[in-house]
Amino acid sequence: MIKTTRKTVVVLLVATLALSLAGCIPEKMFPPMFGESTATPEATQEPVLDPLDLDGNGSVSEFEKQIAAKNAPRDFPMPDGTVAQVDPTQPLPAEIRDVVHAETKVLVNVSRYNSNADVSQPALNSVVSYLNDFKVRTGRGLVLVWETHSAGEGQRWVMMASDIRQTPFMPTVKRSEMADLAATWAAARNYELIVHE
Repeated sequence: MIKTTRKTVVVLLVATLALSLAGCIPEKMFPPMFGESTATPEATQEPVLDPLDLDGNGSVSEFEKQIAAKNAPRDFPMPDGTVAQVDPTQPLPAEIRDVVHAETKVLVNVSRYNSNADVSQPALNSVVSYLNDFKVRTGRGLVLVWETHSAGEGQRWVMMASDIRQTPFMPTVKRSEMADLAATWAAARNYELIVHE
């Protein structure tokens, strides 16, 4: 009787061990062994990163605050009285581009066919003022390409941009040539480009 009981216990222990090794019996069925912890590990929380912390050092420097302010969306009053948003890091929304196109077309058209310096120079100054003011208001630079009268040369395509005193390129005969130059220049600075016909 004792031999049978021993055999039964041994068989049961071997079977239990085999099932345990095979992963068929949940661990909770067995009490913890000596020195084993019964506590479940706590989930570690990921640290909350501040989006203004650009270098990831855990604090926001004055420089990072300045970058955030520079790149913050700005209000843009529309002609109908509504207010649109300009994100200085992104291309202008279509409705704002349309407004800027219309406003600058009026300015560039004054110098387009006028060879009189008394008219064309103040018109050019108005374009430059608009470009600089646009960047101050929106945080986004603006590049304009348009056809104008060049003294002694006739009609030529020119480019002007926010924050520059004079065009970086000589006037061109072809619109496409100036548009390509301006597009490359604008893309390198993340400026908005508007080419007038």
